Amino acid sequence: MSTLTLDKTRSTVTVKPTLWLASLLFVFFAGWAIQLNYWGLWLLSKGQSDTEVGLVVAVGLLGRAIVSAAVYPAMLRRFDAQGTLRILVTAAAAFSALFSAVGGLVGLALISFLFGATFPVVMPLTETLLSRAAAARSITYGTVRLWGSIGFIAGVGLASGAADLWGNHAIVYAIDLVCLVLLGHAVFLWPSKDAFTADQGRKPGRRRLGAQFVAVLCIAALVQGSHAAYFLFAAVTIQSNIRNPLAASGVFALAICFEIVGFRSFSRLSDERAVPVLLLSGAIAGLLRWTMIAMHPSLWAIVLGQPLHALTFAGTHYAFATYVRCHVPPSRWAFAHGAYAAAAMSLAVAGASLVAGAAAHGSAVAAAYWWMAGLAATGVLIAIPVVRSVVKPAKGLPSVHA
Repeated sequence: MSTLTLDKTRSTVTVKPTLWLASLLFVFFAGWAIQLNYWGLWLLSKGQSDTEVGLVVAVGLLGRAIVSAAVYPAMLRRFDAQGTLRILVTAAAAFSALFSAVGGLVGLALISFLFGATFPVVMPLTETLLSRAAAARSITYGTVRLWGSIGFIAGVGLASGAADLWGNHAIVYAIDLVCLVLLGHAVFLWPSKDAFTADQGRKPGRRRLGAQFVAVLCIAALVQGSHAAYFLFAAVTIQSNIRNPLAASGVFALAICFEIVGFRSFSRLSDERAVPVLLLSGAIAGLLRWTMIAMHPSLWAIVLGQPLHALTFAGTHYAFATYVRCHVPPSRWAFAHGAYAAAAMSLAVAGASLVAGAAAHGSAVAAAYWWMAGLAATGVLIAIPVVRSVVKPAKGLPSVHA
């Protein structure tokens, strides 16, 4: 059976859901890698200070948080998933093109807010579709989600190559390219119609999410937010010590390789164990990782901490996604993933970016990492009592872990 079929009613090419989601994740995370790891370098090349870099990044994350939490769930109700995706990536491509035309802190902050309100919101949309497809037995979550990590490596290589050939100012053109490819993907490709349709007979009605959901979200926000100093300053440390762009990319790729191994390996955990084990492990790994770098902020400390990325990022992310599938009604999945994108991947990282930027003012990068270790430690303290209550999937909800 062919994986590609022309759908004349939609003017798109219909592909198998696994291929469609994997390719979407690959392209999106290539762009996300450039933003997370190289945006600080590009902003510094524009003449911004460390504090201003933290401010611009934080403003973009604020835009992402607002749209992810308040607008995205409403968009998905008003439009179908295809319409929502097309709106987001079309706007993102337009705003991305404006980065090269603006200068100064105010202009950069404004475009960063607009871009942050569109491009990164693709992430909660993909997570919602992944949850639906897993519930419909169309995909296996871990084996599809790891393609986002592979795309992340490709994005690092693309940005590193662009910076080496044309200078750090060319990093923005790599973002432009990714946005155009993502736009083409959204316009011309779509999976089969029933790929995201779960068993409606098992679908519970709408209900409010309780304190346990809030606690799990808080733990995820603290651990994910603790990556802020790494996202802002690791590229600077690596580039100042490694002149070869391929070798520099390899340092980032090392973390993502362990992330890929993590996503693949976590599939072996049962639903009952995945959430508590990975929530607590991710927080502890964050405490260890950032403390090590804070004590000796060097290239080697960053390299030695890369294996822990499998737990600090992938483990925490997998734990929350599993919690949503097993403890949250399908009717609330869009809200849950939007809340995660807003709180854990936006507001927490934005606040931590402001703190890290201010703490690292001058040459005190170690202080920024100490703050990150503090966030992870707080996550550990909250996780210890919470994980005891997260044992079995909520009654009446399907267990779709695979």
